Amino acid sequence: MFNLLKKSMVLACATFAYADTMSLVLENDALVGKDQHYTNGMYYTWMSEKDTSFPDLLPFIDLAQKNVAFSLSHAIFTPEDKKRDTRNLDDLPYAGYMGVNLLAYKSSEHFFS
Repeated sequence: MFNLLKKSMVLACATFAYADTMSLVLENDALVGKDQHYTNGMYYTWMSEKDTSFPDLLPFIDLAQKNVAFSLSHAIFTPEDKKRDTRNLDDLPYAGYMGVNLLAYKSSEHFFS
């Protein structure tokens, strides 16, 4: 798992030089001293420059500019009572989510889809 995380961070850093638009959000409840269900998350999005050579993924929309984007996200959730060692149906279980998305955008001076 650590090796995958290490490779993902290298990929994220490498895209800094080529991205027209990029966003990185890191969240952690430890910063505010509370850990209630949503524990931490990371959201990274890279969007290409306009008019890329990437295939038109939205041919049914007639707008001049096209962009593609890639996003990677994860979120971790914990129960409120982390010391409990039996199942509690009134509390959230430990859970995690990881998502990878490919996004296609088209726009003009007055419209974005």
